[in-house]
Amino acid sequence: MDTIRRYRLLEIVQYTTFYMMLTLAIAPRLDELFPTLDENKAYSTILFESILQIVIVSICIFYVKKIVKLIPPIGLLMNPSFVVGTTQEYHGEMVMGLVLVHAQKKLASKIHYLVHNFSAGAYIWSSIPRLNA
Repeated sequence: MDTIRRYRLLEIVQYTTFYMMLTLAIAPRLDELFPTLDENKAYSTILFESILQIVIVSICIFYVKKIVKLIPPIGLLMNPSFVVGTTQEYHGEMVMGLVLVHAQKKLASKIHYLVHNFSAGAYIWSSIPRLNA
């Protein structure tokens, strides 16, 4: 195995580790910010809470990626001619996705509820204001 390949593998290990550590630190706290599923609430309220939580999670993913990218890869420190970023497709989103999916228990229960109680026609038609003639 050549040196550059070792540096690339090391870069994958490095960034995967940082992504996982940061996501593990943030994910449970995100889940705590939102209410648990209350099936007595309106479907639209549960939908809104879920969308809001997913938006906040997406923003956190954006910033976690920015923070991790501030750390130079080990290969660059060992060899200044190492080309940074050739392994980006192998780390990041997948690691964060796995950790976030398992850490967002409240969101998971809301999505489960939304999926199993969704009736497209009934929801859409009940959301449209009726004109009284």
